Amino acid sequence: MPVRALLTLLALIAVLAFGPAAAQADEAVPVPLETAQAELDILAAKLKSKRSINEEITAALDAVSNAYHNLEQPAKPELQEVPEGASEEEQEAIEKANEDLQDDHEKAMKKFERDHEKFRKDAEKLFLKALKLMKIHRQSERNIRDDVNIKAAQVLGKTGNPKVAQKIQQTLEKSIFKAKYEVPMQLLEESFGALGTIGDEESLEWMVKEFTHAKKSPRALVDQLIAAHKAMIMYDREKVDGGLRYKLVQEMVKTYSGIESQASQSSTDKNIQAAKVFWDRIKNDAIKAVQYFSFDPRNEDEEVLATMAEFQDWFRDHKNPRRAPWKRDK
Repeated sequence: MPVRALLTLLALIAVLAFGPAAAQADEAVPVPLETAQAELDILAAKLKSKRSINEEITAALDAVSNAYHNLEQPAKPELQEVPEGASEEEQEAIEKANEDLQDDHEKAMKKFERDHEKFRKDAEKLFLKALKLMKIHRQSERNIRDDVNIKAAQVLGKTGNPKVAQKIQQTLEKSIFKAKYEVPMQLLEESFGALGTIGDEESLEWMVKEFTHAKKSPRALVDQLIAAHKAMIMYDREKVDGGLRYKLVQEMVKTYSGIESQASQSSTDKNIQAAKVFWDRIKNDAIKAVQYFSFDPRNEDEEVLATMAEFQDWFRDHKNPRRAPWKRDK
């Protein structure tokens, strides 16, 4: 039997055996408020207990995140239809009953909106608590809650809330960057990535200001730099203000063109060697960010510019922030 026919047959069997849902991707299932609140309480307890294992906490984070996005709304009322031939009194009674049902539904929706808002705020607080949760292993001196931190960063990014972005930024500055243990690169990438996923421009402005530098040590500082550069291209460049895109490209070209030039030299000088090591680590993501926010300019051979030296020459011809590619037609 041909492969395509076999796959079609298997899909048909799945539909007949388990219903249409078996043949398609999982659909979001509405979560009742009582269930969502119970999941929230479980997460709070797991975060509080030092005996909780990481898998329990990450599962609780997933459950609360699912409820955050899929809280069950009050069902729409089933309105009665006025039957043909109904008397005037019957018609009035049915219309009054329908009005009462609609009024009750509006009240239920207003209560739902209040409950939903409170639930989301409570969930966000716990997500942020999980992002900076620590339990230091005595021998290795590493944080054994790394997996929890990483999962928390992922669910925080999915909130899409600019206010949450500000709190992620504060957690990075006040907690994660100041950690006395080695912060895993994945946590930095997921935390900065959460900012990129949310897409708040204030966070991007912060990245441009704080993570366009040429400090070559300590290693943790360079890790932060790389994670920030990776996150920059997660923003929707079509929505980012032209002035901010201009500033990002200008600052990165100005900061890194000299480093790139140093790194290209053949020398045993320790400063040149340090520049080589530093540039090798950051160049791919730094160049991608410049390409992305300048809308991938090309040279005469129709190849996308791929070095800071090329962008330095290109920027001289595109330094007017009121013209393309910074000012774009809507």
